[in-house]
Amino acid sequence: MIPVVTPRWIDHAIDKKKAPNPRTYCPDPQHYFHDVVVAFADEIPLGDRDAIIGGIQAMGGQYSEPITKLVTHIVALTLDSRQCRVMQEKNLDAIAVLPHWFDHCLRLGRRIVEEPYRLPEPSILIEQNMSIPPRVYRSTALDELNTMDPLERMLEPPAAPQLEEKEESVFKNKRIMLHQDLDVQGHLEQTLSQIISDGGGAVVDNVDEAEWLICHLRNTPEYFKAARAGKDTGNLNWLYFLISRNKYQCPMRRLLHYPYPENGIEGFRNAKITISNYTGEARVFLDSLVKAAGGSFTKNMTPDNTHLITAHMASEKCMAAKDWNIELVNHLWLEESYAKGKLQALSNSRYSFFPPRTNMTELVGQTPIDRVSLKIELDQNDPANASEDESDARSSSMPAVNGDNGTPNGRAAASGSSRRPARTPLAARLGNAELITPGSRGAKDRAISKLHGMATDIAAYEKERKRVGGVVYGGRRLNDPERVNVESNGRGRKRSIDEADEQQQDELAEDAPEESSPATKKHRRAPKSKRTSNETDVLLAPKPDPDEFPMINVLITGYKQELIPSKFVWSDFNINIVDSLSTKVDVLVVDRVLRTPKFLTSIVHAPVVVTIDWMLAMVAQHQRLSPESFMVEDPDWEDTQNQKFSDVLARAKRNRDNGGLLKGSRMYCTTNVRGKSDVIRAIIEANGGEAIQWNGTKAQIPQREENAEEDQEEEDQEEEDDALFGPRDLYLISEEADKPQWKKFIKHAKGQGYKPHVMKTEWLLTIASLQDLNVPREDHMCL
Repeated sequence: MIPVVTPRWIDHAIDKKKAPNPRTYCPDPQHYFHDVVVAFADEIPLGDRDAIIGGIQAMGGQYSEPITKLVTHIVALTLDSRQCRVMQEKNLDAIAVLPHWFDHCLRLGRRIVEEPYRLPEPSILIEQNMSIPPRVYRSTALDELNTMDPLERMLEPPAAPQLEEKEESVFKNKRIMLHQDLDVQGHLEQTLSQIISDGGGAVVDNVDEAEWLICHLRNTPEYFKAARAGKDTGNLNWLYFLISRNKYQCPMRRLLHYPYPENGIEGFRNAKITISNYTGEARVFLDSLVKAAGGSFTKNMTPDNTHLITAHMASEKCMAAKDWNIELVNHLWLEESYAKGKLQALSNSRYSFFPPRTNMTELVGQTPIDRVSLKIELDQNDPANASEDESDARSSSMPAVNGDNGTPNGRAAASGSSRRPARTPLAARLGNAELITPGSRGAKDRAISKLHGMATDIAAYEKERKRVGGVVYGGRRLNDPERVNVESNGRGRKRSIDEADEQQQDELAEDAPEESSPATKKHRRAPKSKRTSNETDVLLAPKPDPDEFPMINVLITGYKQELIPSKFVWSDFNINIVDSLSTKVDVLVVDRVLRTPKFLTSIVHAPVVVTIDWMLAMVAQHQRLSPESFMVEDPDWEDTQNQKFSDVLARAKRNRDNGGLLKGSRMYCTTNVRGKSDVIRAIIEANGGEAIQWNGTKAQIPQREENAEEDQEEEDQEEEDDALFGPRDLYLISEEADKPQWKKFIKHAKGQGYKPHVMKTEWLLTIASLQDLNVPREDHMCL
């Protein structure tokens, strides 16, 4: 029970002239709160305090009741508490955080950045921030050498730093063996040997003489001998790290600094993994880690992917993964699976937890190699142990020759079997069924062997079972060649599975002579049709790659409902059909230029405006198509307006980029405007203006502060360009039925220092449809 501390403990003991608490200086990476001293504001309930104190003390932190200069974090809800005021008055080097920070750290098992939880304005409490991708904080555990094979990124080792006069090299007095499996030879081998020699070390050829072993894989006799002896064993990444930093670090601290497993990690061979929201060195590290674990990494995501590793949930890949039943996890699942040499259960909530406003990129690379799991791996795979097992197996199968032990089942054989601890027989590990002994142990080994063989089928079944409808009734997508159809058999009931299997066998028999033809195979894997209510064939297409075809919002207006293939699953094309006047629209589907509420509120987003032919073509071709090839054309409208519709879209884009056509305007609406007042309000707000329902009172119009210089500048500007929406302009949108309200509006507006305008609804609809303020106003003025 002797405390283990970092070297800082000595420095601080000398400064304070007394021994500090060793808990604060624990080097264990699992104690991620080792430098945290927490205090609480009075507003935090006692139950919450006890829970937080227990958590931080278990992870190496400390609790302080008074506010001293040692306190690093104050748990509070606001800065109005007495403890926070003391922190500010004494200018202490501490921060005030919400209790949520400790909860999220403990749930992840990692220390995350405090900024989103820091008072006075913690971003996790601001609702509109939730849809914004969190800020990326670089992981302190990453460096430029985090790829599986550094030779892929650099031909030469990094340059060794210039040492100061009294500074020693990390290689001084070290005997290092460069293993042959590194595949470094010629010039590179000479360069590495020279760097080690210049640092005072020596390169040796015998692992027994070496203190450090540099090798690539964990499968050589030299590796097992060095690992068994407790010698530092690392790979080329680790050697390059030591050269560039001139600072010793245990090769087990970083996953890609330790030699790689020869065949990866069990369970990763069939894993097809993609990554989202990780960038830079973190993405390179995770890419390399997937390959080192034995999985396959894909840049783009398809329905064939088994896992999506994401840093946060704000991405289109995450939306697609939920729709495709792809496992969504953070990088801790990958890192801990590799560190422990075993596929970790996805049911662990730590792997599916994403703290709000936190980017998991900051935690990448902090997981070390698990020493307990590594020892078990050495015991199971060391060839020296395997030879001992074979010797024991041969000796136990030979009959005894001494008189006392004349039979194989004598007491000596029984006592001899107890000399060594129980270990899985070599034959069972090597898959030799003939040497597996009968009885409960042999049955257990055979059962485990069968389960390993069935693992792929079990995983596929579990994935299909999660789909809507289960495995049999709708579990597989319609374009899956192995899907069992259960549509009606014409006798008033659904076909049984046996009937479906019989029909499928008949179809395969008919197609058997052509099976070798690639064209035939492609035809057989084509998506199957689904009958809609209007008897048109609609096919479900494979999901497009979200990186190539991101999710878009599509709004349809002006078409009859029966013309739209309503039964089509548009989400399979990453298309979201919207019907709201306030939703951002990427593609607008119309037959011509309109003035419907949906058209006028959508045109402000400068969408791609197409005809229904775009949607029908995607149904016919079973794939996502670019909408630009189906742009709407309306020559009659263009002749009437004497302008091109493309010019309207160009103005809409400029207006959108500048805040909207009506940016800076304040518009009041009377009750009898054309259409509905809420529609007019939606059009005004979509174009960047402020819409207010006019009730005829002076209180609705705020008092404007007088500024002679600004007023003169505004009048001069109005004379130059006839500006419509200056700070002094107020608008009332009205109709003849509300004429009694006009004089009140003019009187109150002028009384508050504004310039009033009373306009007809037609004026608003015209400028909104053309996205242009330069239209004649005389015909649209009420007064």
